[in-house]
Amino acid sequence: MKDELKCAFTGKNFWISTAIIVVCYLSFSVPSWVGSADWGTEFHPSALQQSLEALVFGGVILLLPFCAAGAYAISQVDDIQSNFLLFKIARSSYRKYALGKILSAAASGAAVIAITFVLHAVIWNWIALPYDPVAYPYHELPFKENGFFVKWHLIEHALPIYLYIFFAMGLFGAVWALIALAVSVWVPDKILAITIPACFYQLWAGGIYRFLFGWQLPTPSTMFLISADQRILTQSLIMYGLHALTAIILYRLGLKRWVQHA
Repeated sequence: MKDELKCAFTGKNFWISTAIIVVCYLSFSVPSWVGSADWGTEFHPSALQQSLEALVFGGVILLLPFCAAGAYAISQVDDIQSNFLLFKIARSSYRKYALGKILSAAASGAAVIAITFVLHAVIWNWIALPYDPVAYPYHELPFKENGFFVKWHLIEHALPIYLYIFFAMGLFGAVWALIALAVSVWVPDKILAITIPACFYQLWAGGIYRFLFGWQLPTPSTMFLISADQRILTQSLIMYGLHALTAIILYRLGLKRWVQHA
């Protein structure tokens, strides 16, 4: 398991995924900052606004499922195609191998999504004024009245909002990495293992559950893209938990199939 975790965080795919997300964040937030250069210090966007606008409007949300999958989950394809899968299982056991892959994929997916948000936020808290709508009324953002953010935005320059989004995005990354891992063992092709979860993400966001079952559910990014409330948070946690459990079950079944027919 330690070797899997080491490979997950030192492999080139993890760092490529990290770089892609950071560049995408900055490609929106830097032009936005430059465009407000003549507004004066107190009218510049706050660090919180720079951090959130790049996430909400910068298009990075479209890349997150790809990068969560590409960070490490698709390494399962290499193990299958090289037959290294059987060697690894022989050295340890089926259960240890499966657990190592599941934890490594989830951890790398969570890290690449959550840490890049923090890194981008740290950059803008260093460059821009920290969020302070009391001292700078222009900083105030229009949060939902019944959401968590309206209660938190005056605390320590909105630190609870940053922390909430950090953990929510970590959960997002972990679950989509697990979905990619499950796809990898059934469809051992790297491109498909990255694109199939992203396609499923778009179907979920487009209301596939409402169309098929009549369920009015939050989209996969609702939890951190808007000022979430208790109902949205509860529904999102249930949905993410069910998707993670389903992905793990499908992965174990697919892995067992490969071992039995190898």
